[in-house]
Amino acid sequence: MIIVSGSSSWDPDITFICLPGILARGEEQHAPLGIKNLVTFNYNPANGIVLQQVIDWAIDAIMTAHATGNKVVLIGSSLGGVQVPFVLQELLNQRSYDDFRWLKVIMVDPPWGVQTMIGAMCSKFVGKFLMSPLGVLVMPLSMIKVPPKDEFIECPSDDVMFELAGFDMDEPTWRSRVKQLAIRGLTGYSGQLWLSQIRLMIEVEQNGALAKACEVLRFFSVTLVRCDGPGNEVVRQPLAADLHKEAAPSIEIVGVAGVHCGYLQQPDLFRGVIHSVLENF
Repeated sequence: MIIVSGSSSWDPDITFICLPGILARGEEQHAPLGIKNLVTFNYNPANGIVLQQVIDWAIDAIMTAHATGNKVVLIGSSLGGVQVPFVLQELLNQRSYDDFRWLKVIMVDPPWGVQTMIGAMCSKFVGKFLMSPLGVLVMPLSMIKVPPKDEFIECPSDDVMFELAGFDMDEPTWRSRVKQLAIRGLTGYSGQLWLSQIRLMIEVEQNGALAKACEVLRFFSVTLVRCDGPGNEVVRQPLAADLHKEAAPSIEIVGVAGVHCGYLQQPDLFRGVIHSVLENF
């Protein structure tokens, strides 16, 4: 378990490429990390997800950043982490001659199929229902927005709070702000996108594509950040991390006492863990 203090200083010679989680806007989700040199993907709020479009975008973003001479960090958060192995699979296919020492990969709390998705009750029966034509019946659930709980929202250090908000706040005001931002970040998406994202995470595990893609992780420097905090009500841990490790024994697993991809709720904690992962990069 790693618990380190936050920092807002990032190496200007590193470009961060970020793939966001389900119903998340890339820049909004990762903004609390304080990264200035940030390039993020954004899902089309009206349409379903197309994995190949994400792969193509990520490859282009990675190679554009690499062409500047910068080192590159690819961060995949939750659903974004599920997509990371497919990006690396295509990247290796295009650049089999490369040693990729200029690239660091961080997967933050990605699930591994429906058995690790708490929202689907970790149930294969629920997974079959969601994948069936009847799955469209649950799309209205995407309109339900649940803010983070008070007990899992941490006030950041003074300098980080000022950086993120522009002024100091007391704890109740900060928690209210975090809740408002969390709800806003989940708003404006279609049920079609939400269901397609869930189905993608289920399908790639069921058909073996995720396990196959994870075979290429041994050619890259990959760290999986496992969110072990009691407030992680999204991904069943340590099972999800263990299944990734089984498929890709070379990856590093780092546990953090945080909620699922809790950059907004726990900015100091997640800034600190990412700094720690990048310490020798």
